Amino acid sequence: MEERSIRNDPDKPGRLVAVDNGDSDHDGMADYADMKHLNKFVRMELDISKVAMAMDRNQAKVRFEYSGSDPLKMGPDNVPAAGVMRIWTKDGVVERDRRSVADGGDYVPGGVDMAAERLFRDGAVNIPLHIEGISPEYSSGIKVYFLPRVGYPAPE
Repeated sequence: MEERSIRNDPDKPGRLVAVDNGDSDHDGMADYADMKHLNKFVRMELDISKVAMAMDRNQAKVRFEYSGSDPLKMGPDNVPAAGVMRIWTKDGVVERDRRSVADGGDYVPGGVDMAAERLFRDGAVNIPLHIEGISPEYSSGIKVYFLPRVGYPAPE
């Protein structure tokens, strides 16, 4: 209940997201490199209900700004790419495709303008997403920019 009372309050801290560096399914692979394991991620919900009526589903764009660690860019020995977290369309207990949502996968990259229809399918206005902690570093958070249609003022 307390989480709901601090939602959208810039004077309050955000969620604490643990680093997903264990091996919950004991397969010899760190969970951040394993695309299905036994850990649930931190759930977040993207709600566009207030702008849904202005949205043209064929033109709408969405962009997430956060310190994302691209799962396709892991280094040797499964060292994660730079970045603090990952946002997924699926939870950690479900098989995930490490490609970007823009390319048909399940990873929501930071800094990429994507067709909103990749996330807002079947008329949905509340989209469940899942945050995976990758690095114990501080994060300035997640910002989401939404452009409901062409000609609508774009975020700066």
